[in-house]
Amino acid sequence: MMIDNIINAGWDDVYGWCSTELIPDKRDCEYKTKMVKDVVHQFVELPSDFFDTAIDTLGIQRLRDIKQLSLAHLVYPGATHNRFEHSLGVAHVMNMAIKSLTNNIREHVVPSLRHFKGDAQLKGLANSLAVFLSRLAEEINNMLPEAITAALYHDSGHIALSHPGEDALRDPLLYYSPDPHITMSELATEGFDHEKLGLALVLSRASCNDKECQRVRFACRDVDLKTVVEILDRAYNSEAWSRECRPVIFTRRNSGKLIPEYEYEPGSVKRIAKCIIANLLSSPIDVDRADYTLRDSMHTGSRSGIWDINRYYSVLTIVPRITSRLGGEEYRVNLSIGVLDKGVSIVESMLLSRIYMYGDVYLHDISMIYSGMASRALALLYAVSRYMLYDAGKGDEQAGSLLRKYPILDTLARLPLWARPNIGSDYTVLEERLAYLTDTPVLDIIQRIALGLANDLLSYIKAKAESVSGEARRKWFIEACTSLVLASRGVIKRKHWGSIILADDRAAQIIANLKGSPHEVNVAAKSLLSRNITPLFIISWSSYMPYKGEGKNRIFVFRRRTPLSPVEITKSPDAKIVGKIAGLSYSKFLISVPRIDEEPLVPGWYHRRSKLDQVDYRVAEKLCGCEKGELNQLIHEASMRALRVAGELLELS
Repeated sequence: MMIDNIINAGWDDVYGWCSTELIPDKRDCEYKTKMVKDVVHQFVELPSDFFDTAIDTLGIQRLRDIKQLSLAHLVYPGATHNRFEHSLGVAHVMNMAIKSLTNNIREHVVPSLRHFKGDAQLKGLANSLAVFLSRLAEEINNMLPEAITAALYHDSGHIALSHPGEDALRDPLLYYSPDPHITMSELATEGFDHEKLGLALVLSRASCNDKECQRVRFACRDVDLKTVVEILDRAYNSEAWSRECRPVIFTRRNSGKLIPEYEYEPGSVKRIAKCIIANLLSSPIDVDRADYTLRDSMHTGSRSGIWDINRYYSVLTIVPRITSRLGGEEYRVNLSIGVLDKGVSIVESMLLSRIYMYGDVYLHDISMIYSGMASRALALLYAVSRYMLYDAGKGDEQAGSLLRKYPILDTLARLPLWARPNIGSDYTVLEERLAYLTDTPVLDIIQRIALGLANDLLSYIKAKAESVSGEARRKWFIEACTSLVLASRGVIKRKHWGSIILADDRAAQIIANLKGSPHEVNVAAKSLLSRNITPLFIISWSSYMPYKGEGKNRIFVFRRRTPLSPVEITKSPDAKIVGKIAGLSYSKFLISVPRIDEEPLVPGWYHRRSKLDQVDYRVAEKLCGCEKGELNQLIHEASMRALRVAGELLELS
């Protein structure tokens, strides 16, 4: 395709023909392609009918209004890129990766197996495996439209503020309900994540009764959305991966030949092909990481994340690994994404780029504090919206009016009702609902709160404080109001809360104790949190392990001279770095309150002073109707509690 035909300012239709490059099973149809100018990949080329039926739909276009790095642009002004361009980039990387992967299987893996020189039993296995991998490469190529669609939709379930927005719906604060009419089970969105919500979106489209909303076209043929669902499920659901992505069995029959299971188990090759594509979506060297490390690096100005993605394409392959052999009569062979022996250095480069990006960008103190503040604001808005929905159902006119005035609150309130992959949600309703869960409506209501333009909402919270029985419940709503105002003012005016921060090895242990939903965490840590839950007390963290070396997250190196003896990358003689970083954890743990009244005395913690000033406190005091001196007392109590919890968490670690 000639570059002269491309409009650099955007994209343009470019006339083309179906070929084995884009879709091997359609060779006699015409189609057009569109090229998008991209900051990372230069040009992203995909069929125009795929744009019409997938990319240009509301479910994907809404991602333009969700920043990739949430509030990181408050620290890195250039970090305004969005989930849409990332999703389009991942679709492109998947396209390129599969083409290179299948080519490497044909040119390197299959010939190496056919020319295997070893004992007779393994030679028979090598020949049978060569035939199987040839068929598998063809099947993966046939699933290219499904693979690219899965890559496009992998982040479609992200809500406003990206990961901090997701964290908001898992906030420990939601496991305590100050309204006696709302139970914790009704308030908590246990197990919520963007992968499940994205799966719900694709699943609802696949099961849509309206044929027009079900069809996704890719170069003249329909995309099988049920296959897309299966790929996404195996990529992000460990149970589905364990169940479906089991080793291939080769059994010696009466003829003396080793027979692969696909000859007696229909669908076996397709099953493995879906697993390979899922592995490309989720692994230490997946297409998602390949795009976002480069994209985030370029937009933040942190050049430490730059690496050679073209080299990455050229070394991707499937690595066969014998997991068991029964006297030469049966072999079990595991197939996973790996690299050719010449590709060890690019894997190390990719892993190191993530380490540097975590150090420079993802674990930046101030960015994490802002994310925690925005996450808490959204968690409080969600909690309040749930109370409104309950009150409106009981005939409360004020609650009903607020839900109509602020559609984002109505959407948040109903989120647990339709954001589940197994309820068969109506696709159009789900897609339109998700359109409200983007940055603009959330930041709009946060800005209104910060500037005193949402007094009706704050009045509702104050009324709740007066209506509930018990001083503890009343205090919670007063704290919720002040926390919402101070967090909103901080985000809008770029004035962060005070925080105490831990960044050594003990942070990783504390995170391990707290990670997961509250019923899964360490009992002592859970008890500590439950005793100190308050809207003015934010706990946030981030943790990254560059190479775990376990399960499907292991990387194997295919050695062409010994094709049946791959090595894990940590044991490769060409590896210089992976063995040293394997098992290491890069973590940061923060406890934030509007103001820290004393320097932390616990060794290991350091202090970031708050940028909020007396004007912010006076505004919060006025908007929330605090009595004289009440706000200062609430913040002082939260500050002392933060310091105490910091010490106790270290003891638990």
